[in-house]
Amino acid sequence: MGYLLNQDAAGTCSHGDNATPVGGNPRVKVGGAPVLTVLSQLSHAGCPNNPSGVSPLPCAIAMYAVGAGRVKVMGMAVLLDSSSSTNIPTGASTTITKTQTRVKGQ
Repeated sequence: MGYLLNQDAAGTCSHGDNATPVGGNPRVKVGGAPVLTVLSQLSHAGCPNNPSGVSPLPCAIAMYAVGAGRVKVMGMAVLLDSSSSTNIPTGASTTITKTQTRVKGQ
């Protein structure tokens, strides 16, 4: 069980860059902001990842394959603060650092 994510959520990649949601479902709002579903992505603007020292390989977007098992919006699972992401192209993950704290789901 976790808190539902909405457009006001924020996260951090494992390299320390901030992530903000891109898109949400405008038909359902939580805390006054559109709820995020598995179709939503989080965007990274300045990931400092540079493993080789030659060419940077920063996180660009965080994508989610699995959301809540029991809560859906228009047939799509909503994202929870406990949902796990995969960052493209690094394969790292994004940890949610800010979310609304009134509505929970599983």
